[in-house]
Amino acid sequence: MRPLPTFALLLSILSLSGALRAQGTPGSAPVSGAAPPSVGAPPWDPWPHGRLFGEGPPRPPDGALRLCSFREPVCVHGAAQDGALALSVLEEAEGACRFLRHQARLPRPTPDSGGGSGAVDLYLQPSPGAAWRVGFEVPLRSPRDQAPVYALLDRALSGCARSTAVHRALAVAHLASLDGGEAGASFASSAAYLAWLGTNCGGEVLAALDDSQARPSRPLMPPGPPDDPRGSPLLWWWLDATLGNDAPGTLLTGLWHNGQQSTPLDYPRFRNEPDLLGVLRKLALARKTTVDALLLELAVARAFLGERDDGQHFAEASWIGAAGRMRVEQSWPFASLPRRLAFTPLDPTGMVYTWVDLQRAPPHPRLGFHASWEHPVTMRWALVRVSPQGEELSRMVLPHRQGVYEADAIVEELDGAAGVLVVGVNNGETGPHQPVRLDESPYEPHGGTLHVFVP
Repeated sequence: MRPLPTFALLLSILSLSGALRAQGTPGSAPVSGAAPPSVGAPPWDPWPHGRLFGEGPPRPPDGALRLCSFREPVCVHGAAQDGALALSVLEEAEGACRFLRHQARLPRPTPDSGGGSGAVDLYLQPSPGAAWRVGFEVPLRSPRDQAPVYALLDRALSGCARSTAVHRALAVAHLASLDGGEAGASFASSAAYLAWLGTNCGGEVLAALDDSQARPSRPLMPPGPPDDPRGSPLLWWWLDATLGNDAPGTLLTGLWHNGQQSTPLDYPRFRNEPDLLGVLRKLALARKTTVDALLLELAVARAFLGERDDGQHFAEASWIGAAGRMRVEQSWPFASLPRRLAFTPLDPTGMVYTWVDLQRAPPHPRLGFHASWEHPVTMRWALVRVSPQGEELSRMVLPHRQGVYEADAIVEELDGAAGVLVVGVNNGETGPHQPVRLDESPYEPHGGTLHVFVP
């Protein structure tokens, strides 16, 4: 007998299984002859974006010592010999809580859902694997996505390192009372900025800022846990200086307030819709701009950070010095043109910089520019005229159209300029309604080429 083809065999199996289901199973109720009710789309995304409930290191057991504040919702746990150290940490924690609630205007942290003291618990540990770690407890039923947070602190920390770790850990705990399901990158960068504002220890956060400036092709907020040491204050610092009109830090915490949400009980993880960038998009629309335009503005501004500060882009940024210096991918003398560059692939919100030196250019120089990049992301470009004193003279923002993956320009009237800075940013969008999300990782970088010539 000739064997049935595979497809025909599959149809036979499906027909047989359908007939068996129609007959019912022994002892079951008769199957109705009516058509089964149609099953519509589920009421929630089967692959939610947010973090899992209860992430982070496990909560340590209570030690022999526990000191709790009478004024702020915070306790410090340690060994019997940690009395003086715990008291010092508790004083720093009280100061951090006062700053976060009164200046940053954050609500009180969410009480523990199990274990601990009912306040934010800080556990002094011999070595938790990092300067500080935070753990999230599974939240109890609540009208909002709140999450209780506890922290592990390296008991060997002292001075500014300890003060910054305490402020960052407590910032995460306070922010989690607004949106416990926000992306880890949002927590890490927000806590870094709030700790920078709340302490006199900018150097402890400066390392993350310096790393971000040295690797501009990476995202502004790299995917990672809420206690990621790479969390950089760059984005929130610039937004505060550009859009803020109140106390420093309140623009950021206002975004967190406006991002509060509630995840249905049958979700397997936090929904996180919108995320912090989604809330920023709404703010940008209210200010008659877009996140794309803001990212390009920031891309230009961060080139003038630190020792390149020209007094126009960042508030009081010259003190950072060499730590804020932006890495330029290539520097080309005018006489070497035409030049072509396959630039480092850019993560979403990653940026690229190229310098064209006009110091020995002939009178009335002109430049031609062409960029092309990989589908399907959107990249925006600006050409910035820079004076011999390092100040921005003017810029040309290249127009963009959705679905177009190249840009061209001719730059004229370059007399008096020391050079032209070519600035590009990958805004991460893969379509008109597909913006980048902070909790979708790993990111996929996209590359391209730059061509600069004399027309």
